[in-house]
Amino acid sequence: MNSNERYTRQMALPRWGEEGQQRLRSAHIAVVGAGGLGCPALQYLAAAGVGRITVVDFDRIDVSNLNRQILFSPADVGKHKAETACKKLRLLNPEVELIAVNEPFTAELAAGLLPHCDLLLDCTDRLHARYAISDACVRYNKPHIHAGVYRNEGQLAVLNWRGGATYRCIFPAHPSSEHTTSCEEAGVMGTIPGMLGVLQAHEAIRALIWPHEVKGNELRLINLQNNTMRNIETARSMSYGSDAAPVREISADELITQLEQGKTFTFVDVREPFESPSPALWNALNIPMSSWVPEEVATRVSALKDCIIFCQHGVRSIAAIASLPLEIQANITNLTGGLAAFKIAEANKIAQ
Repeated sequence: MNSNERYTRQMALPRWGEEGQQRLRSAHIAVVGAGGLGCPALQYLAAAGVGRITVVDFDRIDVSNLNRQILFSPADVGKHKAETACKKLRLLNPEVELIAVNEPFTAELAAGLLPHCDLLLDCTDRLHARYAISDACVRYNKPHIHAGVYRNEGQLAVLNWRGGATYRCIFPAHPSSEHTTSCEEAGVMGTIPGMLGVLQAHEAIRALIWPHEVKGNELRLINLQNNTMRNIETARSMSYGSDAAPVREISADELITQLEQGKTFTFVDVREPFESPSPALWNALNIPMSSWVPEEVATRVSALKDCIIFCQHGVRSIAAIASLPLEIQANITNLTGGLAAFKIAEANKIAQ
């Protein structure tokens, strides 16, 4: 088979051709995480003819992974994800050089890997890994494509693109483990990470073929419960090497204390109407992310006193605040960990 014969359909696209295919053939992409996001991303990157792919994942395949990690079969249970993924991908496209790294992503690993990569895909489901990836990509000046999934929702962003926003710019606060939920706890439909992983591969290919079309200051929020999508504008705002954080935070415990002391707040709920109701006493103003227009919201919240914006886990609310003008952000506080953290803190206080 002619080397380019398998790629004729994509090479027929405008502004792709032999030059575009050569860009893919010469590229080196690192994919961190070979799970629900990583599996479909890896398949499409390999099928497209990316020359070298390094797969980083220390985990082993569990039977509960098989509903969404579609590279694997029951016979693979117990094997290393990275190694097994590379083995399967070599069958898909023998022309691609595949490197398996059965280790967690660390600063030491990044030092040996990132200088030799063109870009990185963050396909992890661990928050500490996302921050480590963001910091490493800033240090070595590499773009990375982030995706995250929670139940029927997903988010996607091309980060650190030519000086654009980073993960820490959008999510400056690192939630504690008690305020985060895993797929095991929250549940996940296999198609959701599948679609987000394909979008990551799509953005990676675009970055290599059509870099002028990449939008590096945008967070895409996808809700597949009601099939809506919103794009939130972002910007490089984090000062690395300092402790400055552009978004003010209040913990659930501190909020409970202040409410008990008679402090009053104006609450804005960015969750969707179909989600569980917020506390009645909060009398929260609901502005869902599916209809969030920063310019309109800025006008509405600018006059609010002691405004706290919240969502279910404190992630969407940070993105919402980050989309507003800096002068508006200065008067708004994010509820760390969201409503879920508040309910936990409230239950713990009652139990004392």
